[in-house]
Amino acid sequence: MAKKKSAKPQPVAVYDLLTTAQKRVVNHGNGPLLAGAVAGAGKSTTLIERVARLVATGVPLSRVCLVAFNVAAAQDLNRKLKQRLKNAGVEEVEVARTLHSLALAVFKSSAAHQNTTLDHTGSLWPKAIQAAFDQMGFQKESRDVELLKKFTSKVRNDYLPCDPMLMRLGHMPPELMAAADITIRATKLARITDPKLLINTFVAANQFRQTGQSPGADGRPFVTFDDVLWESVRALERDDALLLRWQGRFDHIVVDEAQDLCETQWLLVELLARQHRNLVVVGDPAQALYRFRGARPERLLSFAERWGSATVFMQENFRSGSDILGCANRALDAMEPATKLPMHLAPTRGVTGQVRVLSAGDSREEASKIAMICTEMKKNGREWRDAAVLVRMIDQTMDLELECFRQMVPVRMVSGTSFFAVHETRVLLSYLKLIKGHAEREDLLLCVTNPARYLGKKFVDDVAASQGGGEGDWVEKVAQAGAGGQRGTQFVAHMRQWRRAMLRGSTPLQLIEEILETTDYARWHMSEKSDADVSSHLSTNLRRVRDFAADFNSVDELLSTVEKIQTAQRSATASRNAVTISTVHQAKGLEWPVVFIPGVTAERWPVPWGDIADELRCWYVALTRAKDECYVGTYHHTADLAQEEVKTSPLLRMIQPSAPEAVTQPASGEQLNLRPAGMPSENGFVQP
Repeated sequence: MAKKKSAKPQPVAVYDLLTTAQKRVVNHGNGPLLAGAVAGAGKSTTLIERVARLVATGVPLSRVCLVAFNVAAAQDLNRKLKQRLKNAGVEEVEVARTLHSLALAVFKSSAAHQNTTLDHTGSLWPKAIQAAFDQMGFQKESRDVELLKKFTSKVRNDYLPCDPMLMRLGHMPPELMAAADITIRATKLARITDPKLLINTFVAANQFRQTGQSPGADGRPFVTFDDVLWESVRALERDDALLLRWQGRFDHIVVDEAQDLCETQWLLVELLARQHRNLVVVGDPAQALYRFRGARPERLLSFAERWGSATVFMQENFRSGSDILGCANRALDAMEPATKLPMHLAPTRGVTGQVRVLSAGDSREEASKIAMICTEMKKNGREWRDAAVLVRMIDQTMDLELECFRQMVPVRMVSGTSFFAVHETRVLLSYLKLIKGHAEREDLLLCVTNPARYLGKKFVDDVAASQGGGEGDWVEKVAQAGAGGQRGTQFVAHMRQWRRAMLRGSTPLQLIEEILETTDYARWHMSEKSDADVSSHLSTNLRRVRDFAADFNSVDELLSTVEKIQTAQRSATASRNAVTISTVHQAKGLEWPVVFIPGVTAERWPVPWGDIADELRCWYVALTRAKDECYVGTYHHTADLAQEEVKTSPLLRMIQPSAPEAVTQPASGEQLNLRPAGMPSENGFVQP
């Protein structure tokens, strides 16, 4: 008996578990659809089931385009599609992709791509900027290059007009002037303060890019990562044949995380879908965190009106306990109605979800409490990987990491710089290794160049060549080599002086203080740097090194502990079992059973210079990463010597915590004032 031909893949049992709203998205036929999806609404499952349903109704996979926010999300969706559609040839089809990869395919198929170099390394654009500065007679600094890069991204993301011919005739587009002004004001210590100068420099650099006349371009025009989106949309708008070809490429387009699309990305999507109109956009303006990168959540909010689309709201949350969602809903209530979709989080798990406020004296005590709770969590049966610490500002990560180190809590740094990777940490630890006599060549190089003694890599190489290299007592190797003249002799004298102090019982902290005083490290460091922020960064970094060293009575004990910490970190990285430390932005789309949100003070959250709407969205996203427990940290004084009082964040008033000692809600009918002291009333929170 002949075998029956295999049927098309049918929806599996998971379909029966979907909510009514999810099924509406899955079963949507032709035409546009706006699908609002709260945090934890099961978007991925819904999108996978929608593709499966399209395939089941006869749509070839190659005719479906599922747009993901980034490469990791695209890979995850494709992996899940392979599992879901095992017999549909999904392995040969890239269903989920990023808009950058789609734009690159469009650009490569256009006439504009001919004789154009793709600047994969990003090295050509800085050279074009340098050529533009030279042409205009402007002596640039690194911050000027960064300013121009920011402005370039804004022009590309917002799809702003910048026709050099019109500008030469004196026609400066007002939206371009406004963009230049915004970029300048948002950049610390910008030396270019005239918007016209910034625009003209950009136009000159862009001219070098388009002609290939800048160094390294070899006479060929080139495009960068930022340019690809912009150039692909321009090509589609200018070439009707190219537009028709690409409009016929897909029958259905589904866009995930649509609230984070910039103007250029929206234009690309809507151009490709304009003919068949089978466009489903999924997102939540309340989770729009990337306005600083050009995201336009307003486009999502106006989608139904612009496209005449049906609308579905997926409001059930499958992630968090009810108390956590209660806090998140209060954040939603505080947002302007015009900035969000009419949605609220509805709990489905049937668990409470604990919310507690950790109150501490300063940020270091707060970090210590977080590390202790993580340790207790591990003792009670959870894994380290079950917890994440989500910070609002990246400079919070190092104190948290340092406290975790002290308590032997393994951490995975997703954002920020590790304490042991900070320059000041590396330098001072190298000094201690040299003093102890257990250093490597790299340690010697760091010490002889920080501060600079006119002894560098050649000096170290000469010492290694004459003394056999390897590990060991590099101080004596330098002495025996007799290299470096008077400076080499002075270096050896100082190292021997500190070694004698160590043998007499000086602690690591005392040795560090002697090193800093003898070398006048801080003054030298400031003389080498031009940025005004360096002083505060140096002070903070040295304070952290001192804090760490103060815990040890001997250099032996400190270096042994450092080795144990680094070994534990390598092991945790290999096993992927560590507490995550990340910014809220980097945690977007992720979840953990236990989440810590530290530093919720008036100076930290909301940040004084931030837009209140953005701060509320960030707060909402942070809360909704937690599944079972959420700890909100706050403190009362700064961690420096001044111990200045820190004001309470208005965000804490939104929490209705489980713990009796935590911050309480106002009595019924009491006004909930969410505006921080000193903040203009027009920037205040909107009351429910």
